Amino acid sequence: MRPRVIRALLGLVLAAQLPGCGFALRGQSQLPPEMARTHLTAPAGSRELVNELTGLLRGNGIDIVAADAATAGLRITRNELARNVQSIGATARVREFVLVYQLEFDLVDAQGNTLLPSQLLELERDYTFDQGQVLGAASEEEYLRQEMTRDMARRIVESIELAIR
Repeated sequence: MRPRVIRALLGLVLAAQLPGCGFALRGQSQLPPEMARTHLTAPAGSRELVNELTGLLRGNGIDIVAADAATAGLRITRNELARNVQSIGATARVREFVLVYQLEFDLVDAQGNTLLPSQLLELERDYTFDQGQVLGAASEEEYLRQEMTRDMARRIVESIELAIR
């Protein structure tokens, strides 16, 4: 047999084995049908999270609509990201920071009935701060903030999906 044919057959055999081991490609989440047309609210200063969450919800077939056209309301009631000192070096200068992201949300139907009670989610990321690399540390912190926002949006969708199973 030709090497190309052997590789193709081997690929097919391996692909056939993946579902048996529990592997599954990330596809659409199984969100409740009440969320078909969802109104999303969030505190001021939550633009990045709202953008991420809107993209995820739309990718899962959910329309983001005005309150009067909604079949459900996803309410972000708390969206806080804080930077705290993790450790201080021998020279009394900060060596490490920790970013703490706390978010609280709930899900209600069009009549205001609770579909998912208030959920509190928290993420933490720490990073080293070098006084000689202030610009690099600022870039690292901004990257971590963006990554945490993406992670939090995914966790909201996952929390909703898990709660309805």
